[in-house]
Amino acid sequence: MPSPDAMVVIFSDEDIQSNREPAPEYGAASLTLHLAVSVSVADGEVGDEERQLLLRQLEDWLHLNESARRRLQAHLRLLMAEPPGTNNLKKRIESLPMNARQSIGEFLAQVAKADEEVTPAEVKLLEKIFKMLELDTQSVYSLLHVSVTEGKTLGSLPISKPLEPD
Repeated sequence: MPSPDAMVVIFSDEDIQSNREPAPEYGAASLTLHLAVSVSVADGEVGDEERQLLLRQLEDWLHLNESARRRLQAHLRLLMAEPPGTNNLKKRIESLPMNARQSIGEFLAQVAKADEEVTPAEVKLLEKIFKMLELDTQSVYSLLHVSVTEGKTLGSLPISKPLEPD
């Protein structure tokens, strides 16, 4: 139950595929958005370029049903209104296979570069997140220096597969 001063997002979900318990793919997508918004806001605000990249990402997750996408859109609105921290994510991250973690790390670097300016705060946060994802923190720098193809998103890379241990 939310506290009296908590922000909530209400959305309509009449789809027959709507479930009370989201699929593992939803959990991975939700975690990706959580981390991406954290990176986006590290420099003080979520810029238009970052917001557009996150919205395109939602549209590109074709492996999610319409109900899950609506739920994620509402979740993204809430995350942008009340940016999340990066605490207490260990259990969610542990359930991801390494190839999904790598894909998330690459996407987060794209998010940091979306506004064409990567701040020291974004780099520091990316290093922290890469450590949580058990990725090489030095790869942050090479990912940030690679030019990004306009509009590139995760598509339905490893996150779309059922989460199984490596």
